[in-house]
Amino acid sequence: MSLKVSLRQGWDLGVGELAYVRLNVRSVLSVATLDQATKEKLSAWNALDTLLYDFFLQLFWEKAEMYGRKRLSREVAQLRRATERVRKMCVAREGVPPGQLEDLVRPWQTNSATIMGYELRANLSQQEQGFCVRLVLPELQYHSHLYFQQYGRDM
Repeated sequence: MSLKVSLRQGWDLGVGELAYVRLNVRSVLSVATLDQATKEKLSAWNALDTLLYDFFLQLFWEKAEMYGRKRLSREVAQLRRATERVRKMCVAREGVPPGQLEDLVRPWQTNSATIMGYELRANLSQQEQGFCVRLVLPELQYHSHLYFQQYGRDM
């Protein structure tokens, strides 16, 4: 959330433009507990990623100090409220199994995990429905949407 606030300031975006819902959420049954040996292997494999993450995390907190922690906290709270308003406007149910979703909003499924989705509220205006569908659209469908917007034809 804090990073979104800094993006908002840098790109002059409104709070509503940063409201979101989490995509690609796994079913509880698809989440595995890792043993210590696997955790250590993952840490070794991702050592450079971790160094990059730590560098940019430190840079972020330096900028957050300059921005002001209290101000940042207020903006984060404002973004959370905006996100909750959007969620209440758009989402009827979250964590919906893929078999219960329309093709348009069904996330791509792998053999190793079940990815959950969202059911939108009924009785949305046409404008609200367009906004809400784009909000919960999985990345493959969203990519197709953007391609059509950009080139005026399907992929």
